[in-house]
Amino acid sequence: MNILFITSNSTGQGHKSITEAVSAQIKRLSPDASILVQDGFVVGNFIAKVSGRVYNTIAVYFPFLWELIYRFCDSHYRFINKLTVSSTEKGITDVIETSKPDIIISVHAAFVGSIITILENHHYSIPLVSIIADLDNVSALWSDKRAKAIICPTQEAKRKMIRSGMAPEKLYIFGFPLRERFTAVRGFAENPMIEGLGYESDKPLALLISGSQGSRRSARIVKTLLRADCCNICVVTGSNKILRKELEIRYAADLGKRLNVIGFTKELDAYMLAADFLIARASPNVLMEAVCLGKPLITTDAFPGQEKKNPEFIRNHHLGVHCKKIEFLPDIIRRLTADNCAGLKEISKNQSAFYKPDCAERIAKFVIQRANKS
Repeated sequence: MNILFITSNSTGQGHKSITEAVSAQIKRLSPDASILVQDGFVVGNFIAKVSGRVYNTIAVYFPFLWELIYRFCDSHYRFINKLTVSSTEKGITDVIETSKPDIIISVHAAFVGSIITILENHHYSIPLVSIIADLDNVSALWSDKRAKAIICPTQEAKRKMIRSGMAPEKLYIFGFPLRERFTAVRGFAENPMIEGLGYESDKPLALLISGSQGSRRSARIVKTLLRADCCNICVVTGSNKILRKELEIRYAADLGKRLNVIGFTKELDAYMLAADFLIARASPNVLMEAVCLGKPLITTDAFPGQEKKNPEFIRNHHLGVHCKKIEFLPDIIRRLTADNCAGLKEISKNQSAFYKPDCAERIAKFVIQRANKS
């Protein structure tokens, strides 16, 4: 059985994370399966390569421009698909000829309709299944009637696909797939990671996640929370070494007492378990990782475009709280941690009822079944 994943390693970490989660379950269930993961942008021409590389820069530093681009892609998805075909067809065809897949799994919106068109152009009878990587504000690029199936993480995503013209019988809701290091955790026991951090008080611990690139917004949040003295803080600055150094210098007197600063880490799950609650951007992966671990989430911002409705999503499902302005954070934290953290416990209860940890396994079984039928 040969399975080809078409994804992206440069447009955020979400697509990569989903691919890792599902492919790991496929290998566990079917050890003989041959899995190839291909970044669709990398095998394209100059236009495709640049499109993949500039996403982070635009989304982080020019969010209003990114929202315009996202809206354009949503309303002009046919044009975007044609552009993607013209810029990636040779590379994608070479990958297909080499890997000879029984099924193709797309984990990026740009590689759904475009890949199907490439398959048709070269008379390949290979089924394509897409796994939507967004929760609510889903682009029409994910929708193509020629797809064998579309796996939706939420009812909101499914409704958008139906509005885009997809037949309901081609839509499947399995949940949002996460890597096993998050789903294998059972219960909310104390984690030894907290012992290595060190804090002077037993106040609730907030884990501030600033994203894979780090965020300047984190500096304002740290300043506000230290001034309010409403919680202990652990900041994950990602690959932003400048932000990490700035925080360590500016708040040297608080390090190891009220504040700890962590750079890029592969143990984010352990830090999440050690925390009482999270403060983060409304990224779908971080949001669902927090929900799976039963860690209440306070969102302070969201990328425009695909994340625009995520704060509303967590409010509607009672999975966390959205803070519109940083200066409101201390009051929200005090409210959630009052009465022996009653507010946090209520959110954790809702999260436990919402998330199904076996969704990556269920998606893997679905993919294997479809591959065997092809």
